[in-house]
Amino acid sequence: SPINPPAGRIAYVADGNSPDPDDIGANAVVFGLLGRSGLQDRLVHFSHSCDLNPLALGGSQSIDATNEQRRQDYLHQTAGEGISFFGPFSNLIDYYNCRADQTAAVNDLRDAINASSASDPLWIIEAGEPDIIGYALQAANPAAIPHVHVVSHHPANDNSGDFFTWQQILNFGVTEHQIGDQNVGLQVPISSGLWDWAEGNSASAIVWILDQLKYAEADGVVGFQDNKYDCSDAGMVYWWLTGANGIDGGGNNVSTPVEVRDMLLYQPGAEAEPAVNVLAGWDNFDNAATPTVTTIAAGVTATAAVTGPDWSNNDGSGRGSSKDTTWGTDAGPAAADAGTTGIGVNLTLTNGASTGGLTFTITNGGAIDLRLNSFHMDALAFRPNAARSYALNVVSGDMTIGNVFTSAAPANDNSTNAITHLGGGLLTDDLDTSTHNQHDDIDIDLTGLPDHTLAPGESAIVQIAFSNGTGSGGGHHLFLDNVAFNGAFEATTVLLGDVDLSGTVDFLDISPFISVLSGGGFQAEADCDQSGTVDFLDISPFIAILSGS
Repeated sequence: SPINPPAGRIAYVADGNSPDPDDIGANAVVFGLLGRSGLQDRLVHFSHSCDLNPLALGGSQSIDATNEQRRQDYLHQTAGEGISFFGPFSNLIDYYNCRADQTAAVNDLRDAINASSASDPLWIIEAGEPDIIGYALQAANPAAIPHVHVVSHHPANDNSGDFFTWQQILNFGVTEHQIGDQNVGLQVPISSGLWDWAEGNSASAIVWILDQLKYAEADGVVGFQDNKYDCSDAGMVYWWLTGANGIDGGGNNVSTPVEVRDMLLYQPGAEAEPAVNVLAGWDNFDNAATPTVTTIAAGVTATAAVTGPDWSNNDGSGRGSSKDTTWGTDAGPAAADAGTTGIGVNLTLTNGASTGGLTFTITNGGAIDLRLNSFHMDALAFRPNAARSYALNVVSGDMTIGNVFTSAAPANDNSTNAITHLGGGLLTDDLDTSTHNQHDDIDIDLTGLPDHTLAPGESAIVQIAFSNGTGSGGGHHLFLDNVAFNGAFEATTVLLGDVDLSGTVDFLDISPFISVLSGGGFQAEADCDQSGTVDFLDISPFIAILSGS
């Protein structure tokens, strides 16, 4: 693997609100590089729109107020998307729009500087004007600054400060790294085909990166990015990831989209995505009709929508919520929220409604198979007329379709496996440890399905349906909280060239290789150049593998 970062943490300060839109694509690539290298925990600061005076006149290029605001908004939106696609970034407290929240951005970077030491230095990537960096250094503890590195690749950034010169940045006592103009290798004509591998890629995160490069190219504020894809600032992160200024030659400062592609397709550990536990979970409900997923694994997308009109996320200010921090009995990782007060901390199927349900769509946006192992929820009935029977069904999609589990009909004495009712005896004293802890912890196994795996790009629609409510009864509510799907990305090792899956590469692989190549499909064993597609560029490496090279 080329991944060999130096000790320490990384802070990324970008503009993107200046005339040049290249940061839109570069930021996306940066999140991808950190995510695919498995080094999300090294990122401790991310900010954008660091040009604090973007409307100033005098340069060869300019941006108007409307476009500058559009850029701010889009950069902030896509920062959140990048974190979602490639996270979790566990040491990133927040991400900042420097124009909208300059003080918070400066303070966050200052705190990262102050945490620096000889064994845990900070590497600041200067992907825009130096002013935010200057203000943070000015506010920082001088004793920490000798352990701060500042990485630059172009004087256009260094010399564009409105409030700090580059020399003033250096005078604080940081270590400077000038790695050379990254535009040379990373600003490329679209016609070069160097990003064609990402078009229609099976991983939605990769397609998302390409979409950001396309957005920047079509931005229209400047003409010099027409017909080009530019992620040049990401070259500084690639240099850092591949060794920075370390021994053995240090990092690669002449990367191109070829090296970027290889790292974006790199999968740490047995060439696989890391296993996860909670794939998608809902422990807060911002909307009673279509609650937004609150816990989501990288490479997974998920939505939820209720069926039936009788759902509420605002019954009794959270009296039906669970505080046990588990999803059914599943403790995570990614513990469920323990909050019990306020709107949206649980869902309620109200007043003895006869039926109701939630329908989930789970999509594998990763590069390898996703295995759905189980479904979990915390459920409780306030009084007996609630819809206490439940059934889990795979409604449609790319898993085995049909019923997974159906509970028995409810009984007044709670003698069946239907959801327990309390007969109105809901505890409300928060000093009592059982309050908000009376729910049934329900787990439903999915591994008995003949097919419970989603290949890259595949989806499944799964419904939890509640029934046998009486249709009447004020206060006969069903409370629901901590709903989740558990699973893992499957760790797989591919033997390149073994297209007939025999376990060896030999002349018997030639015919199936030609079939995959001519059929326009994809098989990992045939993707001998590991580009993410099977095409004529795979012929030469296939022959080399076959011949024993």
